[in-house]
Amino acid sequence: MKIELKSIPVQLVVSLSQQVVIPQIGPFTRQAFRTLEQAITDAGVKMRGAPMAIYDDRITDTEPGLMEIAWPIEKSFDASGMTCKELPAMRVVSVAVSRDQADAGEIPVCYGKAFEWIAQQGYKVAGPNRECHLARRDSITGDQPYIEIQIPIE
Repeated sequence: MKIELKSIPVQLVVSLSQQVVIPQIGPFTRQAFRTLEQAITDAGVKMRGAPMAIYDDRITDTEPGLMEIAWPIEKSFDASGMTCKELPAMRVVSVAVSRDQADAGEIPVCYGKAFEWIAQQGYKVAGPNRECHLARRDSITGDQPYIEIQIPIE
């Protein structure tokens, strides 16, 4: 697992948000990706990067939290039931997760190591975590990067 520091520029996104518990994360993510992709395509707007999940709250099996699915786009458009907004520029700790790691349930382990590294380096978490989906699951082999965890720091 490789931990990197990255600067993320301001990003214009279209997004959908929902309160979810852990068992609802996968179904909500898949449905939101399909809905956003269709809306972006129908509007004739160009995509400008990987879609992402933004975790605004702590989410557990029993306690719901706010989850947002966002897709970077080139320009705003009228998207019924969706929000177009700018995400601020930020400095993040980045961790690439392979498809094999995700399939083995190792995403929480990757988060744990990233948070440990943040503390060891004297940084503080400065906002909601993001998981950028770098590729469609069926388009990559098991050891290729699948999700990039981004944790904002200061």
